[in-house]
Amino acid sequence: MSGNYFAVDTDALATAAPEIMRLAQRVNRVNSLLESRTSALGECWGHDAGGRQFAQQYMRPRNQLLKGLGSASKVLDSMADGVQTMAKGFSKTEEQAIEAANDFRNSANDRS
Repeated sequence: MSGNYFAVDTDALATAAPEIMRLAQRVNRVNSLLESRTSALGECWGHDAGGRQFAQQYMRPRNQLLKGLGSASKVLDSMADGVQTMAKGFSKTEEQAIEAANDFRNSANDRS
């Protein structure tokens, strides 16, 4: 943006939304796969002192990672919706500006 000029490539903006949505779906699949695979392992470390120590070091980061991936997927979904809404909004604004300019031009021509 320079001076009083603002431009948006609405077509490029609109094509970004599906890409972001695909990324969100991919992150969600990774999260689901990671959760199912690690859950399938169960508590394979055992319940002796070494196993308990391992569990203390493993479970919290695992759960944080799963929660973080789930959150990232939701943020990306929301971002895709926002980008799509922005693209539609800017397209509508552009259409309205063109219509207003045409109305102004036609009005000026009628007075000449």
